[in-house]
Amino acid sequence: MKQLAVFVGVIALSLSVASADDHKYTMKDLKALIAQKGYQEVLQHLNDVAPSDRNQEWTDVAGQASAGYLADAEDNEKLQLMLGLEKQYPALLKSAAYTKARLDAVPKAFGKCYSEAGSRYGGQDERLAGYDKCIEISKKFIDSDPTNAALALALAKVPAHTSYPHKAIGLLKIALTMAGKSTATVCKEPDLPGAVINSLYFAGGKTLQETDEVAVACWDAVRKPLFVDVKKSDSDSFKTNACAVASAQKDYSKDEKEACAGVAKPKK
Repeated sequence: MKQLAVFVGVIALSLSVASADDHKYTMKDLKALIAQKGYQEVLQHLNDVAPSDRNQEWTDVAGQASAGYLADAEDNEKLQLMLGLEKQYPALLKSAAYTKARLDAVPKAFGKCYSEAGSRYGGQDERLAGYDKCIEISKKFIDSDPTNAALALALAKVPAHTSYPHKAIGLLKIALTMAGKSTATVCKEPDLPGAVINSLYFAGGKTLQETDEVAVACWDAVRKPLFVDVKKSDSDSFKTNACAVASAQKDYSKDEKEACAGVAKPKK
């Protein structure tokens, strides 16, 4: 956690540096440091520029420094680093350099979040509660950049590639909505069918409804692997959920109808 501790110190120092000495860094100084890749020093002196003078040039410099510092951070520090940076400097989300670095950091940052949640002691309920915390943060990231479909998809892909892929369903639904006419970009993700199938085994209520919606939207991708499981599964509840989704499709084939023959209908 060395770099994260350093960052906390950076934020604290940035608030007190003006009183520590008489010299304040100018925009020229900060830009010179960016050219030298002195990202930590820039972060220490961003507050030298008065709030009324923090224009787009300042935002660009802050974004470049934050992006560089984030890129160098350890994977298990990236998430807290982003949360800290964005709380201190909300204007960072107006920096193209920072939002790109943020997107690039999502797989490793949230991968660590889910990995740590999945290794919790105390049983499955505690681990899933940890997953829910990661998902809650993911949704806050999406809310902070509500037109960024690439960010929503990147956040959805992470839990879909874990031991509990069904936890990705809500984020996949958001990603599909944000994708608009480009839903194929979401549907082609290789882990999406597995997330849908995993969820159909035991989902209920709102989660089952969202699972059905994702399955319908990406039916061409889900169809084949879903029926592989229908034919081999011993789970009556899974077959009921899966066949209910399939029977609602226009291209519900003869072979698929035979695979679903005798399967109980969902209870209303």
